[in-house]
Amino acid sequence: NAKYYRRWVRYNIGTTIPKFENFMGREILRRRMIDLITAPVKLSETDKTLIKKFAGISLNCEFARISPEKLAMNSKIGDQAVTDYLKKHEAEARQYFETHQMDFKTSDTFKIHLFQVKAPSREYMKKVSADVKKGLETEWQTAKKTADEYYNKLSAASKEEQVTLFEALAKAKSDNEATRDNGGALKSGMTLKDLAQFDTAIAAWAATAGKDSVSPPLAGDEGYYICYMDSVKRAAPVTFKAVKEQVAKALLARKSARKNTKGVAEEFLKMAKAEPDKALTDVAAEFNLQKFNGKKVVVTGTTGDFSPVKLDFADFMDTDPAAIPSVGVDKKLATDILKLKKAGTLAPGVYNPEGSRSFFVVRLAERKATTPDKDKMTSLFDTLQRFKKVSTYRNWYTALRTKAIKEGRLVEHESLLRLLQQQIKAHQDEMKRAGRSLRMKLNNLK
Repeated sequence: NAKYYRRWVRYNIGTTIPKFENFMGREILRRRMIDLITAPVKLSETDKTLIKKFAGISLNCEFARISPEKLAMNSKIGDQAVTDYLKKHEAEARQYFETHQMDFKTSDTFKIHLFQVKAPSREYMKKVSADVKKGLETEWQTAKKTADEYYNKLSAASKEEQVTLFEALAKAKSDNEATRDNGGALKSGMTLKDLAQFDTAIAAWAATAGKDSVSPPLAGDEGYYICYMDSVKRAAPVTFKAVKEQVAKALLARKSARKNTKGVAEEFLKMAKAEPDKALTDVAAEFNLQKFNGKKVVVTGTTGDFSPVKLDFADFMDTDPAAIPSVGVDKKLATDILKLKKAGTLAPGVYNPEGSRSFFVVRLAERKATTPDKDKMTSLFDTLQRFKKVSTYRNWYTALRTKAIKEGRLVEHESLLRLLQQQIKAHQDEMKRAGRSLRMKLNNLK
């Protein structure tokens, strides 16, 4: 009713009836003007045909990746090259060392005896029912009691007797089959990373333990461990003087690798073309064996199924048609892949995606036709047409206002100007969120 309407405008909207109705009248006129200006605007049949065409293609590719990092790790740099480099570029080498010291730091090393009292795996216990878990917890309690007994025996022995007693107990009672016959002794020179292969609880204890110390029972994944630290060699601080030859080799290897990565990729492509019936994985294994003594410099992978166009609007706007899964964005590669029809066909060149230092060789594994979802297709076309209409209106208004300013005939009502500015900002924010414009998308596809 009229009373409710007046109260709603005054208290909910925070304005007067005349101002509100004046605004609504102008808003209605504005919307009619927009409809009139954008009435001829439609998504062209050419655009629709392109979208349908590429949405109906599903591709799967295998690829080989040659990275300068992998290549650098396997580069051979001679001593004379190192000497010559340091004569001219020692300052460069020093600067590199200062920013990459961790690459040259040595690790702490340990010699340890190990004793294990087994219990059910904690990882396994996470997957079982509560009743089963309750029974397994009992086994853990028993293991803890046994481990405490052995630890007390070792603690009571003198330092001179501990190693002999530890070895005797390990040979007779340890549940760790890998070390039992050696009296629990692990090989010398193990790092924290090596110890973590046995159990992270052992590595955590070793990080702070001193020589001749005995650990209390350490709860690991499969029971309790008691460890004896025979010796520990802490890593010394690294100075540039001590490792400058290593630094020079690393720098020279990197420079050489960056220069030669494309050449290695082209060599690999040549071999792949010569053996068309072989999968890239097999070609890579053969190439690595011949060129790098079997070291995995050339690594392979697959893209999985993908389509150049996605029908969900957000995916359509956010996904670059030149983006190849697991490879990167490369317009030429995307274009070349679309030209491949037969499975097993190689893309004609080597490709260096945007922002990557790696080069790729790509082969089509599978190409199949799919039937796009009609409802999703219709929804996408409707959304794109609405965006096109809004863009057309925004461009029309901007051009009209620019012309009026140029001719000195601009007259704008403050509230209308504010309204239009809000409308334009909202549209700009939406377009920014959505990514590239529709026309850029379709041009890429073409």
